[in-house]
Amino acid sequence: GVRLFPEGEANAYGYHLLQEGKADEAVIVFQMNVDAYPKSANTYDSLSDAYLAAGNRTEALRFAEKALHALASDTASSDEFKAQIRESAERKVAELKKR
Repeated sequence: GVRLFPEGEANAYGYHLLQEGKADEAVIVFQMNVDAYPKSANTYDSLSDAYLAAGNRTEALRFAEKALHALASDTASSDEFKAQIRESAERKVAELKKR
């Protein structure tokens, strides 16, 4: 596939939008990143963060779980980074399943 933008750059831009309170725009950026990098666990975890910020708990949970599933086949990320993603996603899953 054609890579129009680096994953890390799109991710940084998405979090910049979140910091500015533009959760809906961040969702779009992170969704584009998921589409471009479907094997990256981090893209799913970031999209989950954006949905959480946008108040969409259902989608936040769905993408946190997808991040956990993607970890097994994510060969691009370091083990250390994957551990951080797992911790982030598991924390969200536990929180979102509470109610």
